[in-house]
Amino acid sequence: MNKLDTLPLPSQEELRLLFSYDQKTGVLLNLVTRASKAPKGARAGNVKGNGYRRVRIEGREYLEHRLVWKLVYGVDPVDTLDHINGVRSDNRLANLRDCTTADNNRFAAAKRHSLPLGVKQLKEKGKAYDRYMARATVDGKRVYLGTFSTPEQASQAYQEALKVIKDGGQVVSSAKPTSSGYKGVSWEKAKRKWRACVRIDGNRKHLGYHDTPEQAHQAYLEAIYDLERRTRQ
Repeated sequence: MNKLDTLPLPSQEELRLLFSYDQKTGVLLNLVTRASKAPKGARAGNVKGNGYRRVRIEGREYLEHRLVWKLVYGVDPVDTLDHINGVRSDNRLANLRDCTTADNNRFAAAKRHSLPLGVKQLKEKGKAYDRYMARATVDGKRVYLGTFSTPEQASQAYQEALKVIKDGGQVVSSAKPTSSGYKGVSWEKAKRKWRACVRIDGNRKHLGYHDTPEQAHQAYLEAIYDLERRTRQ
């Protein structure tokens, strides 16, 4: 991670006094003359060799896209800001996405597979099927956010988790999903159906075959509920 990605930013109030920002074009303008090379009305900052725009404030250099985020939302980014279209100097608000460093590093791979960041398609013995897992990396640890029927639903869970983190909250990891996304559910290749099983007193009990993992999961939950009910009697 670049040290500029963790540098504390000026307050939103200070930034509002120094700059105006057009969310549609991504252009940051000087509201006051801050230096001979930063006159009032001119575009703030310049593009460096790595493609990012940088802005100098009182002798300290900042990444422009981070300043933009603070100017609009009033908080520092959680970790790293991703440029969705890959153009590092394109600081339109719609092109900026708050994500962890680990997720940002996986962005290229996710894009190649046409899946949103933080989303992985689940597989059963190497074969992909229509079940998607949402996950993020927080403080170096993988956080599982659940499994979903569509990549859009998984992506929404990922974005909501990032918002919770940004607001100072904590995200609780769910259990690491099995290939089906449900405990007690697996794919039966020979029958081309989902099998539900539950373990009782060390023995596995077969609960039948189902057309969808959701149906198999329901059979599993009913078996667990029945077991708990009989235990309480």
